[in-house]
Amino acid sequence: MTGGVKAEPPVTQVLQDALAGKWPRPDLVLRAVDHSDAAQRRLAAESLSTWWEHIPGRVSLLRRLMNDQSADVQVSAIETAANRGGLELLVLAAKVILERDAAWLPMERVRIVDAMDQRHVRPYWMHGEPLPLQSWMDLAMASRNKPHRLASLKSQPIPPATVDVIESGLTSFVRAKCVLCHQVAGYGQPLGPELRGIGQCYDHLTLLRHVLDPSLDIHDAGRAEQIVTMDDQLIVGQIVDRDDSAIWVRTQMTRPAERRRIERGQIRSRRPSPVSPMPVGLTDRLTPTQLAELAVFLRTDGGERVMLDAEPHH
Repeated sequence: MTGGVKAEPPVTQVLQDALAGKWPRPDLVLRAVDHSDAAQRRLAAESLSTWWEHIPGRVSLLRRLMNDQSADVQVSAIETAANRGGLELLVLAAKVILERDAAWLPMERVRIVDAMDQRHVRPYWMHGEPLPLQSWMDLAMASRNKPHRLASLKSQPIPPATVDVIESGLTSFVRAKCVLCHQVAGYGQPLGPELRGIGQCYDHLTLLRHVLDPSLDIHDAGRAEQIVTMDDQLIVGQIVDRDDSAIWVRTQMTRPAERRRIERGQIRSRRPSPVSPMPVGLTDRLTPTQLAELAVFLRTDGGERVMLDAEPHH
């Protein structure tokens, strides 16, 4: 065996280990900011968000990263500005967002809109000033299409059940098309299961789990049927009407007025469907903040009840 100096692990590995262990390493952040690898510069931006108070010259470093040649690094720096920075950095973030408007990739737009829609950032752009981002944010949120993961929502703050949160939750209730099948506080259509009192049954995270995975626990009132016809067609939907000769099936919950007539003599078999008729992905258009506000809207019955820290039960 030959002797020698042990090779030093890459900055990225050491920095990732430090982030996982939650101990600040300003020296590694400074090295990563100047690294030729964009992945390490992105990690530097993420580290600034985690260790903001411990990094000397943090504002100057974040300015550099927001002007980086890599769009990925820029987005990470914008996320850090939204998480930790004040008005000075938010103004710079808005400038970068607008200057690169046509160049952002769809997933980069999703990351930006999710960061800038945090409740503590909204007041800066909601009415167009001091950040001229309202039009950009409105368009970006309208085109948002990214699935949520429960693991990432665990760290999302639960907003208080204030009037503005309830109103924003109602907006999310409409935007996610919940109103087509559910009714809360007089809003929507009672085609699906009754949602009144759902906040007494589920805590915040459990409710979000059911919203993201509608088939996790299907209420009998909202269960669909799988119907196989004599010519081997599979029809899945809710039975909405029947008589001695036929049944009528709603196959699209997002188009509740549409019904399909099936003659009883054409039915080979029927059985309950293990899949909820509620489409998966309706909340993909909501930011994490909007999804949290939707949960508060549901848990308070649209502001009519006190939001409880309920243990999950049925």
